Amino acid sequence: PNAESSPSWRVVLLLLYAVYVYVLLGIASLLVSIRARLEQRAHTLDTNKEAAVSSDPNVDSDMFEQRRQLAARFVRLLEIAAASLAAIMLFYMLTIPLRHRASQATILAAENATLRAHGSSRLGLAAAAAEMAKFRAKNFPVPPSVSGKFLTVPSILLTHHLGSAVWLLTLCLQFTLPKKTATQRQAHRILGRMFMLAGVLSFTGVSMIIQRGMHARKDFSSFFKGVPEDSLFSEARIHLGESLLAFWFAFTAAQALRFARSKRIVEHRAWIARHAASGLWVALMRLFIGVGATFLAVGTKVWGESFIKDGLWKNNLFYGTGVAAVVVCVGTAELYALALGATASKLPSNAR
Repeated sequence: PNAESSPSWRVVLLLLYAVYVYVLLGIASLLVSIRARLEQRAHTLDTNKEAAVSSDPNVDSDMFEQRRQLAARFVRLLEIAAASLAAIMLFYMLTIPLRHRASQATILAAENATLRAHGSSRLGLAAAAAEMAKFRAKNFPVPPSVSGKFLTVPSILLTHHLGSAVWLLTLCLQFTLPKKTATQRQAHRILGRMFMLAGVLSFTGVSMIIQRGMHARKDFSSFFKGVPEDSLFSEARIHLGESLLAFWFAFTAAQALRFARSKRIVEHRAWIARHAASGLWVALMRLFIGVGATFLAVGTKVWGESFIKDGLWKNNLFYGTGVAAVVVCVGTAELYALALGATASKLPSNAR
């Protein structure tokens, strides 16, 4: 109950605030980038409209205006969505201390009620401890041993966690900062080296996690209880999938670096998109897991506790979100690469 007054809790709260501010800055950065690209697209439409009208007075100029209005509406919807998401995150961030105190008060009240019900004898205390374990597992499903498991492995914190944070920050900057002047291009190259170094650190940490088997099946063994070894997402297949994704992360980074050094910018941009997708699917999976968790919660309310007792069903749902996230991210990167290739084919060779 007094955890919020301890130095460790204050450090955790500060880190949580830093993460949320970081994500909000990432959303703002992405919004600025998309808006700039849409405004550039609108300027291109105006140029094409003027050229088309000057060459053919009978051309349908309304078509260009409709496209411009459509782009403006999309920007407005994007701004509303980003503002809504930012407001939700700010509310969540500012209420962390209140929710923490509420959860601690709930646990304390449950402990007092359980002790009064079972008495202070040895058997009574044992029964109370067992009942409180069930209460915590039901109402607070992520135990400290799981949420803080990486705190016992500093090498992973300094590689995967630190590397991934720098990787994501430099990725946002690389996609949003202009590259028109020589100084800006030099800054792009410096950030690119930091980006690649961060990717190496993150890959090293991921390799450690895979080698140690520190994944959800072991963390939540009771949640995934009863999953047969020959299931669709068996232990061996999960290990193989994680290894292949880690290899693809490293391979796409190497390809992007190779094309950057040889000044083949179109290929470099395509492989950077693939590399970004090979890392960002993890974040998208978290959103899908949130949808899946909501589905489980609603199903439990409607059909009772038996709805989530099937470990195989929950296992397939959990890892299925990962597969869906990989398909969405990798597929989007491939579509982007195809669009880059189609655009480059229309340019003269000296402009690619």
